Amino acid sequence: MSLIDPSVPGLAAAGLPGSLLSFGMPCLKWKLAAAFKTHWGFDGYDSTISPPNKYLTKTVVYTVINTFAGQSGTGITNSVITIDRMSGVVSGNAPDGEGPIGGGAPIVYSGDTVKTTDTGVVVTGSNATTRQIWQVTLSNQYTLAALEADVDALLAGFNPDVVPINTITPLAYSADGNPTAGEFATILVPAPYNYPHLLTPTMGSPMSQPTLGAAAISAYNPNLFVQDFGTSGMGKVEGFISMAGDYCLKTYSIDPAGQFIGSPTCVSGRGSCSSWFKVTPPAPYVPGQNTYVLAVPNCQCGNG
Repeated sequence: MSLIDPSVPGLAAAGLPGSLLSFGMPCLKWKLAAAFKTHWGFDGYDSTISPPNKYLTKTVVYTVINTFAGQSGTGITNSVITIDRMSGVVSGNAPDGEGPIGGGAPIVYSGDTVKTTDTGVVVTGSNATTRQIWQVTLSNQYTLAALEADVDALLAGFNPDVVPINTITPLAYSADGNPTAGEFATILVPAPYNYPHLLTPTMGSPMSQPTLGAAAISAYNPNLFVQDFGTSGMGKVEGFISMAGDYCLKTYSIDPAGQFIGSPTCVSGRGSCSSWFKVTPPAPYVPGQNTYVLAVPNCQCGNG
């Protein structure tokens, strides 16, 4: 598949006559790839960070201090719980959890990664006391940049030459299975431009897409679905487009409430029926700014 540069200005910008070619079918063609990955990991402890940081390792140090008749003894147990970045599999467990169930013991947070629960000295008998301390430390951060790189790797493996025209091909790692309608519908891109019906029996199988929504999308949802440790997801769509005549690629950014952020950016281009150009979402992804790119026919930026 030959590619042309969509940033090349239209003929009108060079003082030459604009295109008189038809933009309609059958000349307008597209091949879309939609990649998705779950953002596995434990949420950090700083609730002011949005979206929350994700960590793949949790270390729990559990200390018990018992006294009886003036004699004391201390027991310390270390445990490590990990979440696999690609599969989401959780390994390991913490002895006696991470603190008293139902509260009652003070919890102190140190930044985004350390939580300490301390029961203090508790009288358990006329001559006995006990004290329990849990110190939980998160590490091995799975950053948004790393998540984006994982999603980009899916897209990099897509070959548009082997799929039919006017199709969208869902891509995901085996642990994520099929991106469901709910997962992509809640990626926070306006309904006319997202792709809420990506459920398919086999990942990588192209599906007919009768109308072109957005030519590219980049979006992150920190509350996609909830498991024991909470999960989030990132989705990206890239497009390979063939069209005749002048066009604009307009990129829109929206916040988590679906409100526009600033004004759309615009890039002019001129295509032909025999050439394809690739449309990708802006990178790197900016937290809180989901984006989508519309391919607008018979358009040059700045001409209304």
